[in-house]
Order: sequence, then C-alpha cells, then structure tokens
Amino acid sequence: MKTTIDFPEDLVMRAKTTAIARRTTLRSLVLRGLEREICDPSPEVENPLRALQQLDASIWKGTTADRYVENLRQDWA
Repeated sequence: MKTTIDFPEDLVMRAKTTAIARRTTLRSLVLRGLEREICDPSPEVENPLRALQQLDASIWKGTTADRYVENLRQDWA
C-alpha cells in the first residue's frame, strides 16, 4: 500500500544518510523503525522528574556525587 507522509526535510536527509551507511534502503529503515515502535513500544513516563522526586531520599543520605561515581567505577572494574 502506498501512502504519503510529510516529513521534515532535515529528518529525511538524516534518514537517507543512515540508510546509505547501513547499506539498506530508506523504505527498509522506515519499516523497521515503525515495526519496532508498534511491536515493542517503550514505556512512557509521564514526568520522569516527578518519578525521581518520589524516590525514597534516604537511599542517598551521606552520599555525594563524587562518592557515587567512585562506587560506579569500582563496579565497572
């Protein structure tokens, strides 16, 4: 089935460039993206900042940003 969709020009140019880099067609790229969005939609968070604010603040007590990053780096090693 054919349909017409009006895309922003810069998005089309980026999509064409991506398709070329991936050695595929624009049609294939659009179909895969649409299929992925329909079959496995990402859960949407209404307000991600509100969700963070509602976390129990006690888990961060005594923790600084530097200490948090240091702990993350230790876990990566």
